[in-house]
Amino acid sequence: MRVVVFSSADKSRSEVNDVIRMFDNGLECFHLRKPKFRRKELEKYILAIPSEYRDRIILHTHHQLASIYGLKGVHHTRAHRKKKWKRFIEVKFSKISRKKLMYTRSYHSLSDFTNNLKVYDYIFLSPVFDSISKSSHKSSFKKGDITQVLKSSKLKIYALGGINPETAEKAFRMGFDGIAVLGYIWEAKQNPVDAFLKIKDKIKTLEQKMSVAV
Repeated sequence: MRVVVFSSADKSRSEVNDVIRMFDNGLECFHLRKPKFRRKELEKYILAIPSEYRDRIILHTHHQLASIYGLKGVHHTRAHRKKKWKRFIEVKFSKISRKKLMYTRSYHSLSDFTNNLKVYDYIFLSPVFDSISKSSHKSSFKKGDITQVLKSSKLKIYALGGINPETAEKAFRMGFDGIAVLGYIWEAKQNPVDAFLKIKDKIKTLEQKMSVAV
């Protein structure tokens, strides 16, 4: 199971050093989501990350920076998806460029979910559990409905929302391909890197137990 970390959305938070330490400790994918950042601010954030880690970053805004700095890919928000022509050009350009970008998006309702999304490398269901960072965001998904979607989907589906060590185990047993951690990393009083390692170690232990059982 892949463990993804989202940045905090807080514009004023200084977190780059924590993110670098997470990369040092095995973080494979980081979603950089700073909706209030201007291009120059986001560029400064990216440049603060050592070059050997930049191909692990997925951008949520200012997508043009992904190709410029050799990032992993981009996330299509609702605003991006409304601009279908721009998204089409972006995908076509990625295919002919040296490095093919990854594409992701989120779903907040199973009624909106469709399997026919070949352009996306993986998608998020959110919030699978009650959100930690946004207390008003409660999960409306039923476990049985999610399990059915996970079994039938050809897409890789990651659980987002309310992920901590306990819910990470639930997501693992439900059959998600990955989990995305946000509030547990940035909202808790513990050190963000320690929080990441707890999640990472939890998944590693679960995978080891499963391999022994098989």
